[in-house]
Amino acid sequence: MYRAVLLDVYGTLFHEDDEALGPICKQIAEHAQVEKSVVAELWWRLFRKACEKSHGESFRLQADLSRDTLAATLRHLEVAADADRLCEPQFAFWRRPPIFSDSRAFLRQVGLPVCFVSNIDRDDLHAAMSHHEIDVAAVVTS
Repeated sequence: MYRAVLLDVYGTLFHEDDEALGPICKQIAEHAQVEKSVVAELWWRLFRKACEKSHGESFRLQADLSRDTLAATLRHLEVAADADRLCEPQFAFWRRPPIFSDSRAFLRQVGLPVCFVSNIDRDDLHAAMSHHEIDVAAVVTS
């Protein structure tokens, strides 16, 4: 007998931030004169490494990890740009992501308490839930 449903949020109920990341990577790629995929792969690799180290006493918010790894990407590609400014669309996306068309129906019909589990920062997830007027039994974030 199931007593609750645990759901990841981004990529499951809400869209991932690819539509925000693409233009950021494209802008950097144009300045660095490389393919957009080079920027995306480098940033992703640095971000994953930073996430792997972000636990316990070394925990850091995902927004800080994203900003810092983008800054490292810029340095590596020798692009003079402001990582804070470049990350603004990504951070805005996290707070107001598009919702998949079947998400609301699933949440209404599941018939069990729902717990959101996510590695996104708590404030961003709560803002996204508020934006979509979604309430769940519990929220667990990194």
